[in-house]
Amino acid sequence: MFKKFYTLVCVLILCSCGAESNDSTLITPSDSISSTVKVVFNSANDSMTVLEKGRDAQSQVFGICSLDMSPITGDLPYNLLDQNTLELGSSSFTFKRALTAPKIEPGVASRIFSVWGNPDIIREGVTLSLEVAIEADQLTFRMNCSG
Repeated sequence: MFKKFYTLVCVLILCSCGAESNDSTLITPSDSISSTVKVVFNSANDSMTVLEKGRDAQSQVFGICSLDMSPITGDLPYNLLDQNTLELGSSSFTFKRALTAPKIEPGVASRIFSVWGNPDIIREGVTLSLEVAIEADQLTFRMNCSG
């Protein structure tokens, strides 16, 4: 009796734990690309000077997911509008999170040294999420892509 009951329970567990056949499980592909540029802050005029051009980056998964670093050159003005909004060059970013161990630059508001992001956009069915981590000596641009 015990063997029959045990076998029946095992069969029921296997049947109830197996994958459904209605394709409800969907794996979403994703990728992340990044590029870093060296900078020096000019606190007197609220700008940073880009010392070297970052490398362009292209996703191996999504053709639409790329970083063109050619506009990131010369003097890049910044303006901390409030604690959650930063204008960097001609773009506006919102605060995402603090850096784990930020280095502070004299004469520059410490809040600047954080991770800032743009609202997600969807192009060709791919969600693109841009972030920039601002450190005392570099900017790291990261694009997270999923679709």
